[in-house]
Amino acid sequence: MIERLWYETMPKKPIVGISSCLTGQRVRYDGNDKLQGWIGELTNDLSLVPVCPEFELGMGVPREKIQLEWSEDGVQLFGIDSRKNWTSLMTKYAEERCESLDSIDLCGFILKSRSPSCGIANVHVHNCEEPRTASGRFAKTVLSKWPELPVVDETMLNSNHLRQEFVAKVCSYQQSNRS
Repeated sequence: MIERLWYETMPKKPIVGISSCLTGQRVRYDGNDKLQGWIGELTNDLSLVPVCPEFELGMGVPREKIQLEWSEDGVQLFGIDSRKNWTSLMTKYAEERCESLDSIDLCGFILKSRSPSCGIANVHVHNCEEPRTASGRFAKTVLSKWPELPVVDETMLNSNHLRQEFVAKVCSYQQSNRS
């Protein structure tokens, strides 16, 4: 029997999905990014997998702004100027993308706050009689598919202490879900 080498028994870095714009990729509707300076620190402990639902769906850069709106069918995703309803396309994309992420043993997610695609819960819903917020369409799928997965937005990681707590939760999730 061959003895296992020490590096063969070490756990891999946990894999965490992250909104691409937070890593410096210029994929936002206006062609800019939302780079967070502390992202590089996280790569010491985590393997980051960038995801941009709007770009990956083929909306392009730059692109029309989209927003969540209330309608007879509930919360929907619309192009502001074109009035194109992106809801079903985004939902299909989100389900397929989450399936692909499931195959790589995802252990956490860092999403862009207030995004109509990626916002966790604080996204303004337009055309409501009373103020209302919801999750972005991609975030909704992530939260539904993996209710125990550590999911945050960048505003929840604005201190070193909070980032360390997130990394600890991700590592704990990885450990508890190892096959």
